[in-house]
Amino acid sequence: MTDLDGAGAQVLLIATATHQDGGLPSVPSVADSFRDLRTALIERCGVRPEHVTAVLDPADAQSMALAVATAAKRAVTVLLVYFIGHGLLTPGGDLFLAASSTAELTPGMAEHQAYSFAALREAVLASRAASKVVVLDCCFSGRASLGGTSLITAFNAAPGNGMYLLGSAELLARAPEDAEHTTFTGAFLELL
Repeated sequence: MTDLDGAGAQVLLIATATHQDGGLPSVPSVADSFRDLRTALIERCGVRPEHVTAVLDPADAQSMALAVATAAKRAVTVLLVYFIGHGLLTPGGDLFLAASSTAELTPGMAEHQAYSFAALREAVLASRAASKVVVLDCCFSGRASLGGTSLITAFNAAPGNGMYLLGSAELLARAPEDAEHTTFTGAFLELL
């Protein structure tokens, strides 16, 4: 990443710590990870506070999509999108990011129940930002690709200039109940 302290940088933090309807468990360490990451990006990385959009416990997929599209449109130099929460897979293997109202993915309804990684990827790739960074701290995030190819062929494809994707887990991401942070974001905070 370059120029996080510049006028053209946009950072979007989305975290879903609390879930309704009992379908997915709430994860208290997500909220602490979210708050501490916002602070670290401002204090240690020089991101201007007005260039950070922080969305904790988005109500639904539409509010997540609007936040991503807005940040992508505003970014000129760097776009950083960081998600912390539950990741879910459809039977076909498509990754979805859970909102507070997400309880499960129902075939034919998934795009109304959670935010699809495909939609996030589309919004990010449409941004004019020279550097596009997506960080996913959720289950199954290691299966995502910015190039729209499967994980296996993504390693063989020509790299995209200025596009970066970091996922926390191929299968299950860790968020121990007694920990202050999720395992991945906790390690990321230590690195910063």
